[in-house]
Formats: sequence, C-alpha cells, structure tokens
Amino acid sequence: MRSITRALIALTALGAMTLPVALAEAPIMGPLSSLLPSNETNGAWTATTTPNSWTLENTSDPGDLVYFYLNPVPGTEGMRMVSTRIDVSADASGGAGLFYGFDPQTKFYFLLVIENDELVFYRRDQTGLNMMTTTSSDAITTGFNTLTVSERGSEIAIAVNGNEVATIENDVTGKGAVGVAAFGTGTFTFQGFDIAN
Repeated sequence: MRSITRALIALTALGAMTLPVALAEAPIMGPLSSLLPSNETNGAWTATTTPNSWTLENTSDPGDLVYFYLNPVPGTEGMRMVSTRIDVSADASGGAGLFYGFDPQTKFYFLLVIENDELVFYRRDQTGLNMMTTTSSDAITTGFNTLTVSERGSEIAIAVNGNEVATIENDVTGKGAVGVAAFGTGTFTFQGFDIAN
C-alpha cells in the first residue's frame, strides 16, 4: 500500500479562502462548490473548473493526499446519502472519490475511492491510513463511476453506479463530515457531489 504522508488541504463548511466569481456560477460540485479551488495550483495539486467538471491533477508527489469537506448539518447524521461521480485517469498511481466520516477532534476518516479499476475503502485512525477492503466489481466501468454511501443509522451501504457492493457498521460510521478526496499522481475528474437526507 502506498504511504500517504500528509493532507494538503482541508476546508470546513465555513470556507477558508475567497474564490473566483466564475466558480460560484458553476455549481457542478453542489454544496462543495463554494469551497473548492478553481484554476490554481497549490503544492503538487492543480485544480481546474469547467462548466461540466472539476479536476484535480498531481504530476509530482505520489504520497500526497488532498480533501475537501462539509461538516454535518445537525440532525442529519445516520440518514444521509452522499455521492460523487469520478473519473480516474488510466495512468493514475492513486485514487479518488468520497471523503467520509471525518472527525475534526481525532482527525480520523474514511476514504472510498476508485483506484486501479477497483473500489478501495481506507480508514484513517490512530494507527495511520489502512486499507479496510478492496473490491473488483463488474459495476465499475471505464470512465466515470458514481460512488454512493447511504447511511442507515450506524450502518453504511456502499454502491457503485447504483449497485450495492458492501455494507459496513461500527462505532464511527453514520456520522462525521463528508466530501471528496484524491491521492497520488494522476488526473481525477469529478462531475458532481450531492448530500441528500
């Protein structure tokens, strides 16, 4: 497993930077849109926004991780459906997808990503970032894939392109901040991010 050494960017629902007006006019990433960088480079990562997509590219640092998230709306945890649509370039040495269950006090979280044409689920806890499970599924296609986490109380169901592929339940699922993430080198193109109750 590749080592992910640092989080480059972490933004809260309050925002941490002023963004170009053009980004506010192109809400391709739904409720995350106002928090995401557009047409700029920060460290290893370059963010580009078009009317139909938001892309992160890293060509230089295979150990870097970037994530953006929204804190939960009170009273919605355990009932949310979180989804994003992602295309991971064929030459990528990394993955991208959903950033899930972030606890700002412990800094623990989950990553649900497309990596090497597989669905991979990581958990960051006191021991570091560890792979929990990996799934090869016919549901994963070339090009864009929609990743969805549906909360059922403390249980979460994970789906790819509408096909449920796994369920997980423990004391930290069904709550926390949610967003998107990418790590490693490659081009990671997002078309949408949504939170529904």
